[in-house]
Amino acid sequence: GHSEHPQVSAINLECCPPSAWNTVRHHAGTPSAISVESCPPWRGIRKLDAVLGAGYGIFAGHEVQWATLRFTAHRARWVAAETWHPQQRGTWDEAGCWLLELPYADPRELEMDILRHMPHVEVLAPAVLRHSVVEKMREGLLANGADSGAGSGFDTRGLDD
Repeated sequence: GHSEHPQVSAINLECCPPSAWNTVRHHAGTPSAISVESCPPWRGIRKLDAVLGAGYGIFAGHEVQWATLRFTAHRARWVAAETWHPQQRGTWDEAGCWLLELPYADPRELEMDILRHMPHVEVLAPAVLRHSVVEKMREGLLANGADSGAGSGFDTRGLDD
């Protein structure tokens, strides 16, 4: 039977056709990823949005922080046309850069998206997100042999050809 207040779970999402949702990943017993844009109206959507929709990306969480990113003028024209989150705020600065503010609960997916825009994005806030992105760039440089010739540990034979 159905309870009066349905739990947010993959079982409750059976009313959505498979084409309406991309993936459901479970973290601590709750789904942390789903795309329900094409689902018909459903009474559980509000509950689902409260759990998953608060922050950026596929990872759930209730404690939301706001990230502030500045994209170079070169990259800004494309990024400004994207919707990263329904509650995002974007403005142009005097240099033609795009300033994007968006909520996130878990930094993992946001960090990946920031890194894919490097070197055309700067994390202005919060400092913990900026530090984490810088650390991931450092780790990537080290993994790819940018540590003064010590090597990355990966087999790089044939890459210099």
